[in-house]
Amino acid sequence: ATGVGQHQMFGEHYLTRTLPRTWITSGGAGTMGYGLPAALGAKMAKPDNEVYDIDGDGSFMMTNQELATAKEYNIKVTPLIMNNGTLGMVRQWLEIFQKKRYSGVIYDVSPDFVKLADAFHLPGMAVTRPSEFEEALRLAKSSDETFIIDCKVEQEENILPMLPPGKGLKHIIGGKTIFAQSWEDVKNA
Repeated sequence: ATGVGQHQMFGEHYLTRTLPRTWITSGGAGTMGYGLPAALGAKMAKPDNEVYDIDGDGSFMMTNQELATAKEYNIKVTPLIMNNGTLGMVRQWLEIFQKKRYSGVIYDVSPDFVKLADAFHLPGMAVTRPSEFEEALRLAKSSDETFIIDCKVEQEENILPMLPPGKGLKHIIGGKTIFAQSWEDVKNA
């Protein structure tokens, strides 16, 4: 399952799925906070399956109180939080289309998600280097309850391709070479 934002797009681009109905996302509705509740519902429907919530820190903060549900009803999922200290997709749009005129998208204060897990009597691990991820995933898989993995990622990492507002597919940014490669190319088209 996934929340809504850059993490959703990274999952779309880089995860290989071979079975139907194994990618649960809000799609075009843009419902931030969807990931954790959807993951809990998926686990209830398929209790023998491993269920992961690929989430952003902003999206996760919308519904993290559902960790209480996970603990109370012993529902085991693994939230993978891509923590960049921003509302990543909104920040990306403001970077590209508004010359980095950021407003309300960069957090000066964010929770420690491992401590938040602990507050709900659940385990977790922070990952600050790619070399730590495999160990965190191993610990999560071996846990018998929800285990949070808080992945620190680059604040200004962008996910491409993306479609500019009001433009057609021929103006996609960062797509194949037959498409526009930058916002400047789109504006000048």
